[in-house]
Amino acid sequence: MKKKVALLSLFSLFLLAGCDHPTDSSGSTLPEWVDYSSQVTLQLDYQGKDFYKDGVGQMEEMYPIDGDTAHFTPVIKETSSERIKCRFYGIDTPESTGKVEPWGKAASNYTKSILTEAQENGTIVITGAIYDRYAAPQHDSTGERYLSCIYVNTEKKNAPKEEMHLLNLMIVEQGFSTARNTGEIPQLSDYFLNADTQARAYELNMFSGPDPDYNYDTEYIPTGINEIQNEVKKGWEYQVATDGQGRSLDGSEYFALVSGTNGADLIWDEEVTNENRVSLFDANGVAADSIDNGEYKLGYADSTLGHNVYLTGSVANGVLSTTDQLTSAGTFTVTSVTGGYTIGIGDQYLGYDIEGTNFLPIVSGLDYVWTIDGETTSLTLVAGNYYNNRKVSVQGTVIGYSNNILYLQDITEVDGGSDIEYGAINVFTGMSPIPSKYTKVNTYVEVKGLALDSQFGFQITDTNFPRASGYSDNESSVILTAEENNDIHQFAPLEMSAAEVNKFVSNKDLTYYNTYIKVTDPVTVEGGYVDGSEATLYLSGVDFDAYLTFTYAGDPDRPNWIWDIDDFKGQSFYLEGVFTLHKSTTNRIHWQINPNNADGLKWINQAA
Repeated sequence: MKKKVALLSLFSLFLLAGCDHPTDSSGSTLPEWVDYSSQVTLQLDYQGKDFYKDGVGQMEEMYPIDGDTAHFTPVIKETSSERIKCRFYGIDTPESTGKVEPWGKAASNYTKSILTEAQENGTIVITGAIYDRYAAPQHDSTGERYLSCIYVNTEKKNAPKEEMHLLNLMIVEQGFSTARNTGEIPQLSDYFLNADTQARAYELNMFSGPDPDYNYDTEYIPTGINEIQNEVKKGWEYQVATDGQGRSLDGSEYFALVSGTNGADLIWDEEVTNENRVSLFDANGVAADSIDNGEYKLGYADSTLGHNVYLTGSVANGVLSTTDQLTSAGTFTVTSVTGGYTIGIGDQYLGYDIEGTNFLPIVSGLDYVWTIDGETTSLTLVAGNYYNNRKVSVQGTVIGYSNNILYLQDITEVDGGSDIEYGAINVFTGMSPIPSKYTKVNTYVEVKGLALDSQFGFQITDTNFPRASGYSDNESSVILTAEENNDIHQFAPLEMSAAEVNKFVSNKDLTYYNTYIKVTDPVTVEGGYVDGSEATLYLSGVDFDAYLTFTYAGDPDRPNWIWDIDDFKGQSFYLEGVFTLHKSTTNRIHWQINPNNADGLKWINQAA
């Protein structure tokens, strides 16, 4: 079974593979590498088993949260169809959501990559902490998540249990976590401890030194929510404009930007395919095995010509010129930056304009960055966001607080005050409640935290909301209470018809992304699902949903009547809340209005 690892680990193991006697950074000889995770397989038959009853079950969908937490949907739903929230047993990866720690993002990316590959191409099975006999699973200390062992096969559907390997152990083996609290799995304890010791000796990932992608700055950049929103819009417009569209290169070939998980793949071919990706080459025309800051040639292997074709670095009328002579190839400087690499020649950088009309050099290296695949060294261009992974300080009005997310909105007067520009952002406050003085709608606050492009959208995280302020430089604070905020920053919902909201969805328009919208005409529920205390409601005649983060009991005459999806179907409501979007694990975009509470979803009792 293949196991994807982070670029640093790949590079480290590549170096080690080329040595008869691998050594650590001090030159000391290391023992031979042992693949401990290949030695631990699933002990229980899982076919037809119900996780909620048997403590083992196959999963059909996964929703990664961070390095040691994920949610799953079970195949067998006899006992319950609710999503299973899992805390991986025996490990504790660095934080990457509410708090952000060095190597947390890398650990999260590693876990997500393995689970994604297993869901798409293989098999996922989870057990409780009791992994070797059938028993009902146990919750962790939160009472909501199950302590779990996650078994994966990334290549075979419905793989036999002997070919299912323990992801928990793989995470330790790659140096993304220490072995923690393995006392309840004594038969596996030595595997975890040995994998931990080996990862330290080989100096993998969190044992290799400072995290190159972590922001160690202590200063916060004062900025406006509108400025951050404009950066988010830039990236979004880039994705929309270039989604799957070919660009004429010279009349016989095409320059194409094809949508993918991280942006768009740069492709040369007579048709838009996944062949002939542009790669990095050294000065002798040899494909690079690893990527460091330095100088490279850019080109692709032309299967028709039987040799490499290189970029000269010249751009005319949106066309990149090429040459099959290595001596005429341009020399490009590759530099590591937050989120990827800049690729420049001279004093300019390669990029593609937002409208998708011209490939051209761009002035700022922060406008776009490239990601580089560690295995194939193929290039992916993504629209950069200046604020990504930067510590910022913003001010805004609270327009909502639900599911541990604080929504802030701010406005800017333009054209001499004759028009208003809206900006909004979500702030992930962590899994613990924050003081109510920060969450009351219309409160004007200053928030300090890390701006981050995450699976939950572009947000501010790693925040501090103290009960009493004035003790730290990273504290958020209340500037105006809800009662004091009665001027330009005062909260007022944007009123629109359902058709007007739907027009923004149809046009993929982020003008009012994360703002608070009150739908002026009733909406009718045609379907959806309820998952514990949360519900997603599909609405008739529009392309957006209503997403509830609370248990709904909307009948004032029966306050203890908790609605299930059959109760919602066919019913009409007045809807208001934060207008946002959600990306599924299959990269499908769902536009949603998220009410803060039941007041945002008012049932029209037609019998009244």
